[in-house]
Amino acid sequence: MSKSIIILRIIILQSLLSVCSVLFSQITILSQQTYDAGALYGYMNGGSELYKEYNFKKLTVKELKIDGQELKFECFEMDSPVSAYGIFSVNVFKCKPCERLILSEVCCSDYQLQAVNGNCYLSIINTNGSVAAQDAAHKVLNDYIQKGEEKISFKPPSYIKKLNPSKVMLMNGHLAIENRADNWLKHYNTLDVKTCYILKWKGETASMMVFSSENKKVLNINSKKGITVKIKKGTTFILKHDENDPFTKQLLKKL
Repeated sequence: MSKSIIILRIIILQSLLSVCSVLFSQITILSQQTYDAGALYGYMNGGSELYKEYNFKKLTVKELKIDGQELKFECFEMDSPVSAYGIFSVNVFKCKPCERLILSEVCCSDYQLQAVNGNCYLSIINTNGSVAAQDAAHKVLNDYIQKGEEKISFKPPSYIKKLNPSKVMLMNGHLAIENRADNWLKHYNTLDVKTCYILKWKGETASMMVFSSENKKVLNINSKKGITVKIKKGTTFILKHDENDPFTKQLLKKL
């Protein structure tokens, strides 16, 4: 038997076990509430403005109990898959390897499981960070997909993936930049762009802003020390880096 067939059978078996695990786990809804854009502030105070910047529509919050674990399930409905990916990208931190990737965009941590499904940003929060609580969160996400449908989610362009960043943030306004990448705020305001990517690499000081337009204002930035600008096929790449950084030289070769 070939190695590929063995791997395929293992994947199928894991999927079946995951489905069976959900079927035999009873999910109890302890409470449920919905919030529109006007009521979101009452739920998350000042944080609501960031969500509105990504064209938030509706939030459904469920308090759940499964396998003895209490969880909070949040489904933020945005106006588009792009907006859902954007708010997901600025909310994920220190994601650890996740073996049970149910959706293409998932972030696993001890206390939270985050994912994107079409125009929805999903967050499942547990209270103790235990392995049992994390398993319960995965069961809730599986249940959500099985009872609904897996929607087509947004993915960043291939030229972003080619650069192999450890963190990709899709910025959609001033608040996102100010709260998640304030070292780019001055350039963001100077360039007068609304939507852009901010890329970072683990263990490196370099970071990059990417946006789809040939902005003449970049000429005022390109001459500054520690800034390199590349424009390729209508996309502008602005790299902020240390002088004579070997990593930077390798990165620029990919552009």
